[in-house]
Amino acid sequence: MKYCQKVYPYGHVTSAVKYQQVVAIGDWRNITTEKVLPAKRLITPYRCLSNDHDGEEVLVPKGCKAFVVSKEICRDDAHWLQNAQANCQKIHGAFYSHQTTNPCSNGNFKGASHVCCPKDAKGLRDEKSDESSTTPRPISQDTEANAASNVVWDFVSEYWKFMVLVLAIVLGIAIGYLALRCERRDGFEQVSKEQGDSKEDLVFEYRNTAYSSSEDKQMKPTCASQV
Repeated sequence: MKYCQKVYPYGHVTSAVKYQQVVAIGDWRNITTEKVLPAKRLITPYRCLSNDHDGEEVLVPKGCKAFVVSKEICRDDAHWLQNAQANCQKIHGAFYSHQTTNPCSNGNFKGASHVCCPKDAKGLRDEKSDESSTTPRPISQDTEANAASNVVWDFVSEYWKFMVLVLAIVLGIAIGYLALRCERRDGFEQVSKEQGDSKEDLVFEYRNTAYSSSEDKQMKPTCASQV
């Protein structure tokens, strides 16, 4: 940039960027030694830019595409070059050239344009369609959390349904057992016994009359109550 400012003292030069194409020059005058080099040579020159620079006309070969990128942040030429090469790779193209625009500070720019050319006969691919076909859509954290919550809720619901069913079966068996043991009177004989000094204290025992022996009757009381 110092060289640009010395060559163009009234040009308000604020930055210098490297040109993308190699050019042949001759009769080059060295500003330091004041010598002229008559022989032609191939070089990659730098462009001297001012604050009013909006970029030159972009050369777009046949079959290639030009892209313009503009942001509110200042970046140097190397950043925009790397960004251009990455963008060309995304659309399966080859990087051709780029140039920066909108100078914002010493050697930095807010925008750039670049040209991408196809690598093969298929041509350049659309970036959006390529991403939609090859890149899966990420699941948001909210959706993932809701799915996990639904799984847990379904498990808890099924578990409680099963427990209620088991409890109902157990209660049904218990009630049926008590009904057979204590509520049925058919086929049983009532035996009253006097206990204590009071004749009002009676104990009623219900024994199954189906047992043949008196020993079985004494061993198989079904239930007893005191009145």
